[in-house]
Amino acid sequence: MKKLFLIICLFIACSCSEEKLPEGVLDKDKMTEVLMEIHLLEAKIQKLYLPLDSGQVVFKHYETKLLQDLGVSQEVYDRSLIYYVDHSQEMGEIYDRIVDSLMLKQNTLKKP
Repeated sequence: MKKLFLIICLFIACSCSEEKLPEGVLDKDKMTEVLMEIHLLEAKIQKLYLPLDSGQVVFKHYETKLLQDLGVSQEVYDRSLIYYVDHSQEMGEIYDRIVDSLMLKQNTLKKP
């Protein structure tokens, strides 16, 4: 009986520790992919040395196209961004993944 109680308590503790994502919020893997591509896009636009207002227009155009290519609506992206900003630990994990991916990409490009 004690074992059953302990197993039930353990099950409850484990299921409570992992919060389910609200509907319409990207999971960490997809959000990592989207944010990484968004940051790469920002860097490309920045290298064009456009005036700020022109750069913003160009960025918005390509951001919309990028999200379409990734199969993510602007609404889902915005909702996901708000969710992860409010959950800073999870956002930190996403940015850890982004940094690791970018470092790997950089190292791959450096190899002859």
